[in-house]
Amino acid sequence: MRGVLLTLEQPTVHVHGDAVLDARLLLDSFALPARLVCRDGAARVEAFVSSLAGTSRIDLRIGGGGPVRTGLRLRVDGVGAMTAEAVPPSPPPAPPARAAGPPRLVQRIRRRAPASLEPLVHRMSRVPALRRAYRSLLSR
Repeated sequence: MRGVLLTLEQPTVHVHGDAVLDARLLLDSFALPARLVCRDGAARVEAFVSSLAGTSRIDLRIGGGGPVRTGLRLRVDGVGAMTAEAVPPSPPPAPPARAAGPPRLVQRIRRRAPASLEPLVHRMSRVPALRRAYRSLLSR
């Protein structure tokens, strides 16, 4: 036996004319020979798949192009029953980590200095004697 025939209807694909094209069905990274059958303005993908238990993402490659995501995954249970189901949406990516930013002392000086004096304040914050004086003023 060559496996179980998996047929995936492609309702979003509209075709003109009838044709049968060679394709590849990608289960995760495993490529299986498949056919894209175009008839009566509709398309479907047919491939023989193994009934080994597990879950695999289903992608499609037609001709020499890159893989096309179908938004489906194939789930095979322990007795070989197969289900094609929609992949749940992944959570949005976490926001990028914030940069370290300026040192705390510079941040405190910037809060108290007008924006026009910021370059001067930044240079002054690098002088150790002025930093000690500023710290002693803030601690009172």
